[in-house]
Amino acid sequence: MGKLFKHQQEPVQQLHWWALQSHKHICANTRIITSNTIQRDCRCDAMRCMDGHLFLTGSIPFSVPTHHRSMLELCCFHNMRVHYLFLVLELVHGLAPHAGERTFENGHLSRREMTTLSFLGMLGICSSPPPAFGMTTDKKTGIALPDVGEIEKAVPKDWSDIENPFEEDNFKTMFGRLDSQPDSVFYTDPRFVEHVDTNAVRILTDYVGNEAVHDGDSCLDLCSSWTSHLTPSSKKVTRFAGLGMNAKELEANGALTDFLVQDLNSKPKLPYEDNSFDTILCQLSIDYLVAPLQVLKEASRVLKPGGKVHILFSNRLFLSKAVGLWTGADDIDHAYYVGCYLHFCGGDYTNIAARDLSTRNGKQMITGDPVYVVTATKKA
Repeated sequence: MGKLFKHQQEPVQQLHWWALQSHKHICANTRIITSNTIQRDCRCDAMRCMDGHLFLTGSIPFSVPTHHRSMLELCCFHNMRVHYLFLVLELVHGLAPHAGERTFENGHLSRREMTTLSFLGMLGICSSPPPAFGMTTDKKTGIALPDVGEIEKAVPKDWSDIENPFEEDNFKTMFGRLDSQPDSVFYTDPRFVEHVDTNAVRILTDYVGNEAVHDGDSCLDLCSSWTSHLTPSSKKVTRFAGLGMNAKELEANGALTDFLVQDLNSKPKLPYEDNSFDTILCQLSIDYLVAPLQVLKEASRVLKPGGKVHILFSNRLFLSKAVGLWTGADDIDHAYYVGCYLHFCGGDYTNIAARDLSTRNGKQMITGDPVYVVTATKKA
């Protein structure tokens, strides 16, 4: 068994942690609040006793190699620190009405959680947590960003032992959103602005024009807007179709040869014939799709054999419209989930891979908004 962590609900100024080595201290009449699979057959279970104590246990089967156990215990520790955050917020003016009743993915703290913990640390309420595995926290912003090579390692090369994370009972929670209004309401007014910084726009433009799109291609830009980050004169494409939410934005997109307005969250079936496109793009929008598996299965259908899909994303988002799976995870998790979307959607994808396109400084820290891409090829 992994380590057991116990939290005693004392006043905010006197919160402490205890690391216990057995389950003997768990009182009777406990109930499981959340259960989360860290890796295959390894679980983090959060439980609350009748007397108010909160416990989190990490269960590790004997089949897990010894050298992996310390990392799994570290995941449990990170999960417990997140529970700590929400318990503190619950005690500080009731800011977290559902404290301790949240599912945490892969033991990583999200950017919001890291920032909040740093803020609470400044107030002397709690100490900041250690960075998640493979992440380095920017001291100025409190944002945790992936180390070099971690995005590439996030997507498995061998999927034979990877369980489908979308078959769990909390599927609706995974793809629930704070703003449940129809997206047609949210996107009524056009937004002629970029949603990432200037350097990230340059990265997107360079990638789309020099790597994703080729002369002679027939392309589809999913979740398109007023820009596809492609200069119309840079490539001689046979078709560049756009599917988006706002007609005025799509009309202003000079790269598009044709466009349609469709809300993929209410109608995920794509209005195109089978084997229509050589290249499919989805830029800075995968985090808003409530049915990403259906959409990407449809993308596989309309993609030509040997064609490629490119899913580009950053850590910028409209928080109210992003799905819970995304807002509760960090960038490494994001790359993993997008890879899982492609693998488990039922499409004919192969060669699923992730790349970190971000700019890094001399200390190999990401500067500006990060940019990542996950790609896959339709089987020939």
